[in-house]
Amino acid sequence: MNKILYGVGYDAECCLFYDRFKKNEISFCIDYEDRNIKSFHGLDVLSPEEGLRIRGSELIIVAVPKTEYEEIRKSFCENGLIEFKDFYYKDSYRKKIVLINANCHGLALEEYLLLSPSFKNDYVIYPIKSADTNIDGIPASVLNNVDIYIHQDIKPDNGVSYYISDEWTVGKIKGDNICIPNVASGLGQFLFPTIGNLDKVLYTKAGEKRFVMFRDYCLDEAYESLGNKPIDSYLEFFNRYIPDNLEEIFETCIFKIRNRQKNWDVSIYEYILNNYKSIPMFVDRTHPSKYLMREIGRQVAEMLNINDIDDSEYEAKLGIPVPLLPKIKEHYGINYKDNEEIRKCFLRGNSSDVLQYMRAYMWFYHGYVI
Repeated sequence: MNKILYGVGYDAECCLFYDRFKKNEISFCIDYEDRNIKSFHGLDVLSPEEGLRIRGSELIIVAVPKTEYEEIRKSFCENGLIEFKDFYYKDSYRKKIVLINANCHGLALEEYLLLSPSFKNDYVIYPIKSADTNIDGIPASVLNNVDIYIHQDIKPDNGVSYYISDEWTVGKIKGDNICIPNVASGLGQFLFPTIGNLDKVLYTKAGEKRFVMFRDYCLDEAYESLGNKPIDSYLEFFNRYIPDNLEEIFETCIFKIRNRQKNWDVSIYEYILNNYKSIPMFVDRTHPSKYLMREIGRQVAEMLNINDIDDSEYEAKLGIPVPLLPKIKEHYGINYKDNEEIRKCFLRGNSSDVLQYMRAYMWFYHGYVI
């Protein structure tokens, strides 16, 4: 069957460059943007209206960025086309389809798996929104075509959509089902007991959210207590601050991990308990470190019989890294240095990470130049 290549940008270039389907199998291309491009590697480029009007029995291969695919899928379906019959997301017509239904750490797991040449050769990851933003849910038609379903344990009353929950999704999967930890549910609270929600939000011109910093009750108390004192006073306050109920918070977090692990196929309880003093487990209270994500990735890769990953340079890039309180380090006997990722978030000059973190916090939350 001949094919139509929908897209003439970077993703389409990759499709042709890696010969995922042969150029001589393509009847023509469609540019989903109005860029007045007439030819792409010698192939005619038509507008969406013209291309779909003259389409015969060709299979449409949609080679666009992941963020663009959902709207295109909706438009095609509204016009009577059937996904996995008339059109496919690039490469998913000839490889096993993996669907990762998780919060932001799902993307970190995806990046881990894509370190494997054999994974990229055998699998394609179907593009869906992060579970915490996917209000439209996952269509049954997509779930019915998934070969590997990797997901958090998501309850029906999850607050986003019933149609991302295990109750809706799991029974519709014909392939393998792998449940991973939901590490975005405050499991790192014992290391960051003063950290609250992502209350500081900025917006782009297009209205897209940009989270800036987590609320930090230690620094809020410092501001109430110190006011316009110099930064050395704030550093002293930070260094001697001891949160209440540390043992209770620790037991609650560890119990939560152990109890929830009963629903997971990936085990992190023992890894955290055995290593949290010597290896950073979280970068803030809701996001795993690259080390914890690496452990999750290794276990998932083993379940998929993938053994060709070099993860020595793996970076998870999750959350907004927060420095540990010195008294937390002392209380738990932590012997690793603060997360170096803080430097990438806040360091602008030669100040220490903690000083720049405090400067940023006071500016964003209290409008105070410290």
